[in-house]
Amino acid sequence: MNADHLDLKHLNKILALSRNPSDIIEVQDHIIKKLKEEIQQLRDEVARLKDEKGKPKILPNVPDIPRDKPNHQVGKSKPWKKEAKITRVKIDRIQKFCVDRSILPDDAIPKGFRSVVIQDITFKTCNTECLLERFYSPSLKKTFEAKLPKDLQGTRFGGRLKAFAITLHNLGRVTENRIQKILESIGTIISEGTISNIMIEEKREEFTAEKNAIFKIGMENADYFQIDDTGARHAGKNHYLDVVCNDQFGSFFILGGKSKDDLRPIFGLKEGEQIDKPMVSDAAQQFHSISSKQGLCWIHEIRHYRKLTPVLEQHRTMLSGFIDRLWHYYELLEDFKEKS
Repeated sequence: MNADHLDLKHLNKILALSRNPSDIIEVQDHIIKKLKEEIQQLRDEVARLKDEKGKPKILPNVPDIPRDKPNHQVGKSKPWKKEAKITRVKIDRIQKFCVDRSILPDDAIPKGFRSVVIQDITFKTCNTECLLERFYSPSLKKTFEAKLPKDLQGTRFGGRLKAFAITLHNLGRVTENRIQKILESIGTIISEGTISNIMIEEKREEFTAEKNAIFKIGMENADYFQIDDTGARHAGKNHYLDVVCNDQFGSFFILGGKSKDDLRPIFGLKEGEQIDKPMVSDAAQQFHSISSKQGLCWIHEIRHYRKLTPVLEQHRTMLSGFIDRLWHYYELLEDFKEKS
């Protein structure tokens, strides 16, 4: 019996269905918890009306994961193997250090050099003043001027600086403000707005074309696809971030709403049209009209059982064993997928 879905307005019917004494205990425990929550809410409301503070909401401690119990939500760890780093280090220059000849005995024999690799970086500006040659034609009343290379036209910053800023942001999660501070520390004069434009605006058309191509090719070659959404703030307003993906590709879309009418344009679907490919989702209503073949997300199925909170030890043991068997079945499916 799932106590989490019981309606306290029909206690007599609930108790009549609970013929097993252990079920009665579970139901009564659930009722007590619900009544305690309601009493606390009423106390908080009374306190609010009296201009007093209610009971603070303190989150429980996160339980430690036992070292000897496998965590099913974490993938299998790869065996650690030590590798020689020296073979992967790029050598930029070679500097020789020679022995002081004055300390060598007469019978010393040269034995070449022993290699010691020291890794270091150079972080400094590389500003270039570009002198554009100019000519003026009095007869044509026109000025002729040399042109900058294509990648330098319309900008005041070189490709290496842009690549550095993008790398810091995408790989290091460094904010635009911090990137500006880092560049200013070596003498570069640049604003946060310019850094933002470097990462977004300058390549907007290329990024958009690449994104559309990934989504188009991904969907054309997909045996199945997954879809999900979550709330997101965009330009100061509430929007929704939708992801369409599988193990081969992933595409993200920011939408103003989460209805089926908002989703259809992503797939180029007209009213009444559906994709004839399996779609895995959490069974939210807005996804029903996208594909004619529906599949439920595995994690969402398991969440239903994780919500159960039995009181009796025998019920906790039954639930734990069932979830373990469920995960074991999932692992069998994963092995089958890898081998097939």
